[in-house]
Amino acid sequence: MMTDDWDETTYCNGCGCPRPATEGFCPECGCGEFSLGPNEQYRARQSHTEGSDTVGRKNLENTEEKRTPVKMRPIVRKHQGKVTEPWKILERLIAEVPEFEHLKAANVKLYWSKDWKADVDGIATGAQVCKASEIDRLLVEEGGGDTPDVFIKLPEKQWPALDDTEKDHRLFHELCHVKPAKDANGDQKRDSKGRWLWRLARHPITAFHEEIKRYGVDRVLGHNAEVVKAIEEAERPLLAAAEKAEAEKTAMVQTSADWRKLPITKTLTLTESIVAKCGAKDILTLGDFQQFQAKHGEFWAKELGLKGNQKEAVTAAFDRFWAEHPEFCGEAEADAGYGAIEHWEGLPG
Repeated sequence: MMTDDWDETTYCNGCGCPRPATEGFCPECGCGEFSLGPNEQYRARQSHTEGSDTVGRKNLENTEEKRTPVKMRPIVRKHQGKVTEPWKILERLIAEVPEFEHLKAANVKLYWSKDWKADVDGIATGAQVCKASEIDRLLVEEGGGDTPDVFIKLPEKQWPALDDTEKDHRLFHELCHVKPAKDANGDQKRDSKGRWLWRLARHPITAFHEEIKRYGVDRVLGHNAEVVKAIEEAERPLLAAAEKAEAEKTAMVQTSADWRKLPITKTLTLTESIVAKCGAKDILTLGDFQQFQAKHGEFWAKELGLKGNQKEAVTAAFDRFWAEHPEFCGEAEADAGYGAIEHWEGLPG
């Protein structure tokens, strides 16, 4: 605030001593540069800004207000007279799935949500379910609406890109969480207003892929009898295809009178790169491989062009084959003939 007692003194920029503005040089340090005193500086600023109401303060009229984006909005049940897709899937699942019979008494609300980002482990949430709180119910009831029981949130931008099965699966999964809260007699609870009470069930299957790889699916999931039963009863196209391929492979080996004629692509687990290199050398069967190894001896891998750990991969593949079919071992040892091929890579003995 400016005072009535103006400070007309100037100050030397060199040593800071006060000097009259009429003196050309400071006698103390010889500096010829002077600055106005504090009050004089204030008065100069006031004179410069006189008549302006925008300098030195924020112009609110020209500043765009930054607002926090809304991340959720309701999914309308009908649009242009037609039931929207998420609601159609929801209502169909509740009507068709026997395990969802209890959900016919639940008031489920659907919401679009901003897509979830993947976490540090690369896992992104596909959908979310939450139970309506007491406050949620009171606010809706005060507004004259239907009392909600459960909210399900779906990713708005991602949803159109999902196929029908994925959309169905995501809603099915969230509905699986919703269970009736029961009393000691096994009956669903109600509150003092007569409203049904619900709970959110936890996932019965929780495992890491490293855990399954180390200990196997049976051990990881075997602790839950219901999960094991569901797996046994479920359609498993990937496993079914693998089991079919394994059965065909076993049948082919069992019906073959000569193991030398068995194709390497059907009997050995090899990478595409190794199979391609074998094909380039006209190695199509186990017999072809035996002859190639016998011809090149200990240098067979080099002649085949195998690199890195590919030689070990081939050896391991043969080890598995002989372990699964010991009936051919004696014959193969006799055919190997001599030690130039080191008992034939992968051959027992």
